[in-house]
Amino acid sequence: MPQLASRIIQEGKAGQPASSDLFIGSENHVARMNLKSSSGRRCFPHITRPMVDWDGKVMIVVSRTPGLTYNTTMVRADEVPQRVEDLLNPKWKGKIASTPYAASFDRLALIWGEEKSTAFLQKFAKQVAGLIRCGEEERVLNGEFAMMAFNCDLGGRQRHARERRAGQWQDFQRRGDLSYWYLAVPKQLRSSQCGVSSGGVYVDQRRTGYSLEDGEDQLALGRGTNMFKFVKDQERQGVKFYANPSPTS
Repeated sequence: MPQLASRIIQEGKAGQPASSDLFIGSENHVARMNLKSSSGRRCFPHITRPMVDWDGKVMIVVSRTPGLTYNTTMVRADEVPQRVEDLLNPKWKGKIASTPYAASFDRLALIWGEEKSTAFLQKFAKQVAGLIRCGEEERVLNGEFAMMAFNCDLGGRQRHARERRAGQWQDFQRRGDLSYWYLAVPKQLRSSQCGVSSGGVYVDQRRTGYSLEDGEDQLALGRGTNMFKFVKDQERQGVKFYANPSPTS
């Protein structure tokens, strides 16, 4: 995803056709692209106004709730970090994996502010034993690392965690992060926008929401989706979700 985003950005600067007419990624990716206005609501009647953002240039297609992945055989129930600061406990030094692109730490900065987040990261870096990509949580479950901080999404991986006997935690001092993946169309596209968009997402009317074709990632804005239920369950447990502001807000 980061590599494709960089390629599309460079192609836009050079005035060349985009490598892909459709891109799905985070705000960090699409914010640097030169985008066409979204025709999602025209192409897909079930798309509601809250699902279109950034002055109509993107469609929100996936909700994410980043958190912590941990190995339940290496981290006892009474040892599971209850605060972000607990990751600095000396017992976890050399046992934590993080991502090469510092996934979700930008969200932490939105909650804590730059000064506190920078101070934390300077200490946290000394705890990290290695870098793995989101989606490689299997390396935590296999015991290579005791935990991963942070993953890219907690809610979408809950079922897999239970099947593989891993535990997961998501709590920024009783505050959770609710962020999104966006469907965006570069201005230098090659095909019709509706045709391209149709191949990337589908409307699941049974769940009154939207999901990528692998069926795992879903939108919390759609009532009845697994992500909607997950967010509501977390809120009942006292987690207050912090939604990322868009660059235009």
